[in-house]
Amino acid sequence: MASPLLPTFFTLYQVFDEHAGADGKKATLDKKEVKTLMKKELPNLLKGNPDGQKLLMDFDGDGEIDFKEFMITISCLACFFKLAFANGLKPLF
Repeated sequence: MASPLLPTFFTLYQVFDEHAGADGKKATLDKKEVKTLMKKELPNLLKGNPDGQKLLMDFDGDGEIDFKEFMITISCLACFFKLAFANGLKPLF
């Protein structure tokens, strides 16, 4: 039986790749692409954060989210949800 983790890696890459590049830069997400990604992939997390910029972090301050920044943010969200669910928070999905 195959591990469920490997397809998850490909899914994360595909999600990033699907949303990056509308501005011609396939390696990064600009503000508009972040908002589109958030609306489609994580709509419940947009409440109180309508543009998604506060959630997907631009760690190097260049105005864009690269794949490394995307993955760091996704990893932090996974840690947050693990802690939250362990403490009784109901899933947002």
